[in-house]
Amino acid sequence: MSEPKNGEEYAVDLGASIVSNEQENSVQYSFRYEFQPASVDTSICALVSADATNLVTVAMAGGVQFKGKMVENKEIECILIFDPKTKRFKLEKLPWACTQLRPVRQIKPLPKRPRVSLE
Repeated sequence: MSEPKNGEEYAVDLGASIVSNEQENSVQYSFRYEFQPASVDTSICALVSADATNLVTVAMAGGVQFKGKMVENKEIECILIFDPKTKRFKLEKLPWACTQLRPVRQIKPLPKRPRVSLE
């Protein structure tokens, strides 16, 4: 993946969440951790789930699990998303935040890759 380079100028497009008030299929969330142990591998995707009471669980590889709550942002918060193919940024709203994420007990680690058995 190509990252934006320091000192270069890039165009910024307004995303669908800014241009129209209609809900899009994809929604961005921010994650605010109160503490993140050094053992957490942030290069591997996590499994995120939420229930009807807006309780959020984030299960990370390595067996670390976080619990917190999902809240609607009261102010307008936005994020710039860089597209390496077009070399442009897109500005999108961040309507939701997963906050007060705290590590809880260790769980069985998520596998890094599927195991294949040849029998």
